[in-house]
Amino acid sequence: MLKDMVKAEAAIGDSKLKFATTMAKVTLKHFEIAVRGRGVFILLELVENEATKHLVSKQLKAQKSILEDFLKKDRGAKGLVVLLKKVNAL
Repeated sequence: MLKDMVKAEAAIGDSKLKFATTMAKVTLKHFEIAVRGRGVFILLELVENEATKHLVSKQLKAQKSILEDFLKKDRGAKGLVVLLKKVNAL
């Protein structure tokens, strides 16, 4: 549901992106917990959308090694695989 709210706010074209900014801050503050669970899909939505990409791209690049470590531990994490591909493409 949160992912859909981020997507909807970005689609509206709200220049402030208040909700998306808040979600980016929360997921990045609790990064390790977020990428182990459903928070990875919120980060993925933020990265995939051009309007919100700038909110998380720098921090995700910096924490790329953490993503790779988590992926080594859990090969079945599909969201993490996609997120890592997106980060590599940034």
